[in-house]
Amino acid sequence: MRWGAENKVAFAPEKLEMIHLLRKRNIDAPSIRVSPELTITPVTAVGDEQPALRWLGVWIDRKLSFKRHVAERLTKALKVARHIKGLAGVRFGPPAASLRKAVVTYVQSSLLYGSEVWYGGRRKPSASHGYNRNRLVSTRLGPLIEKTNKVMVLAARGVLPAWRTAPTASVLRDAGLRPSGSTALDHARIRFTLRLRTLDARPPTGARLETPILPWQRATKLRCADTLIPHAPQASTSPATFLTWL
Repeated sequence: MRWGAENKVAFAPEKLEMIHLLRKRNIDAPSIRVSPELTITPVTAVGDEQPALRWLGVWIDRKLSFKRHVAERLTKALKVARHIKGLAGVRFGPPAASLRKAVVTYVQSSLLYGSEVWYGGRRKPSASHGYNRNRLVSTRLGPLIEKTNKVMVLAARGVLPAWRTAPTASVLRDAGLRPSGSTALDHARIRFTLRLRTLDARPPTGARLETPILPWQRATKLRCADTLIPHAPQASTSPATFLTWL
């Protein structure tokens, strides 16, 4: 704040947010005093909502469970899916191709936004040592995946003029969508892996992929996603050069 006053730079202290990343069950969240003029208080929630901080569209809670983020994305995608389902019926409605395009563009993109952060597959390497070190354990994401699947099914039934008794697998297949919410999440995870392979090796993300994992360390979501496709050398852009005669 003092530096801003000396250099004529104005800040907005009311827009500053912070959150304590802690896995303990206590709810103690003290404020942070940056200077005598600036004190940042932790984010709060209304009612039974989980306190979370929004960063680039991703809701980060203190335990990094991302349940608040999934709930926010489900709410937005569910509103659009219900609206699309209300546009068409069994005997009337817009063309199915137009509805499918709307589902892919709005419902799926809203539902899967930020899934690379919280979805690391149904299983992950065990954190225990000894003979259970290389064992795969459950990520306990079943409830979140099931909620994602329900929104996908609702959107698929809005695309086709199908009765309620129509099998879910047939509706998803005929609508040209992913077979389930889990498949859509896996597809988004593979796309994320492909984007990692196209990054330059010099930024921090590329350096983390090239750093070997020590025997006592556990692979992160980033390293686990990197193993989904065969290894290939990353691209490295050459520094900018300028001609001497310019």
